[in-house]
Amino acid sequence: MDSAFLIVIVVVLVLICLIGCAIAVPILLRRRESGRWAAWARENGWTYEAKRPDMVAILVTAIHPQNYEARHVLSRPHRGRWVFTYEHVERLPGSAGNAAHYSRAVAVSLPVPVPKVDIGDGSMKGLADFMGTTVAATGHPRFDALYRVRTADEDFARAVLTPQAMDRLIDRHARSRPPVRLNGHYIATAEDGHLAPEQALQEADELIDLLEAIPQQVWDSAART
Repeated sequence: MDSAFLIVIVVVLVLICLIGCAIAVPILLRRRESGRWAAWARENGWTYEAKRPDMVAILVTAIHPQNYEARHVLSRPHRGRWVFTYEHVERLPGSAGNAAHYSRAVAVSLPVPVPKVDIGDGSMKGLADFMGTTVAATGHPRFDALYRVRTADEDFARAVLTPQAMDRLIDRHARSRPPVRLNGHYIATAEDGHLAPEQALQEADELIDLLEAIPQQVWDSAART
């Protein structure tokens, strides 16, 4: 057999091996990471799901949803509600390699589905990405100076922003906590970083306290719409 032909065969085989490794190694690493989180969940009273495509839209209304992922989703009941914490991943198109932006998200279930209400200053990527009405001044000067509220339903947003709720949000801002969003079946927040479930219940408590500052009639009215 011609030596040049042998060299070609060897090169082809090496390329096949390299391509196979490039595909297999990330898959194996993801499986190992999923296994680690699944074991942690069993030991600490959480339920684990590797992915929840339906939860991507909690924080993002995107033109290209395939660039986003909600992964390593941990859930458990807490104070009469379901709490979720997960990694919110944004793939960065056009970047070298598999570059991505990671956020650790916490979401708490709502009693009824609600319109989107984005309560933030626009500094957090992903929490001010949908078209809607910007709520005018609420009458709470300090709140209005700190926050911009965007929504598809201004009446609902104003009903949510009770004086007690705004006071809690002002305190949250003073402690440099990230913005929040009500969207569909959840109230949620996220900040840069990877999954950190040991912090999730503390964050969930703040979100639940905020929900409890909203009168029951607001939820009753939302349920009828």
